[in-house]
Amino acid sequence: MSVSDQYSVAIIEPSRIISQGLMAILHDTDFRVVRQFETIDDFKQWEAVLPEEKRVDVVLLNPALFGTHPSQSLNSFFPDACSSLVAMLYSYTPQELLLEFDAIIGIHDEPITIIEKLRDAVTVASKRLDCQNMDKQELTKREMEILAYVVKGLTNKEIGEKLCISIHTVISHRKNIVHKTGIKTVSGLLMYALFNDIVTVEDIPRE
Repeated sequence: MSVSDQYSVAIIEPSRIISQGLMAILHDTDFRVVRQFETIDDFKQWEAVLPEEKRVDVVLLNPALFGTHPSQSLNSFFPDACSSLVAMLYSYTPQELLLEFDAIIGIHDEPITIIEKLRDAVTVASKRLDCQNMDKQELTKREMEILAYVVKGLTNKEIGEKLCISIHTVISHRKNIVHKTGIKTVSGLLMYALFNDIVTVEDIPRE
């Protein structure tokens, strides 16, 4: 099987024995291990310099690396995940965290079962990305007006007064803007507004 026909895989696991075992299982399958990391930070540093089209298709990781606190969600570590996230489970992990993975493989799973679960995980991630792309719709005229005021530094109250709408309506529009653009910070929205000609540099007040 050629490299182009295989799904690329990164393993995040401090145990070299377990990593090597997984690599042996995936050898000569439609999955190809490209790198092995001992920590999530190591993986994130490596991934940060990659263009999006070079990111791996599957991330196999030990959920114990997140700790046992339920508030440590998978999304907080992988907020822009475009890869399938698969847990390698062989110790206690909070159920809340496990529910966030695309698939879970156990230490006692047969090799064929692991391969099937990975294939299912790739399908799940693909559907998730399709939904995310569908959600990124164009902003309405009103949303662009509100975005322009937001990046100019106006408060919700000031925006409402200018457009003769309630603060609740302003907040609702702002939620839609975040949902459609996928951008949560004002600095990020400013860049979006500039790139899409919603505002100009001259429109932005200088501090």
